[in-house]
Amino acid sequence: MRKLVFIPMLLLIACATPYEPYEDSFIPTYGYSDTQLTENTFDVYFNYRPGEVQRGRDFAMLRSAEICEHHSYSLFSISEQETTYSDSSSDDVMLWLNSQTVLNCIQN
Repeated sequence: MRKLVFIPMLLLIACATPYEPYEDSFIPTYGYSDTQLTENTFDVYFNYRPGEVQRGRDFAMLRSAEICEHHSYSLFSISEQETTYSDSSSDDVMLWLNSQTVLNCIQN
């Protein structure tokens, strides 16, 4: 009986969007990427699976905090945030969402 519960849970965990760097390849992957725009302004992207909107936004916030901490800032504010839907194939097989966040790191 425990196996019947464990196997579906394992499958759900395996299908969840991972928190890892995005790898640009022929097959779309999930994860984050970021670009420094100015000394304290960054553009953070996070690609994630449909149905995981809150998880994708949470991961974008986590990456934002990591970037500011890495650059010795103690706070950040969000100046822009947008979620877009992407379709990588003509038959709508590979779909994902992208959360774009523009953040300003602030020294406390």
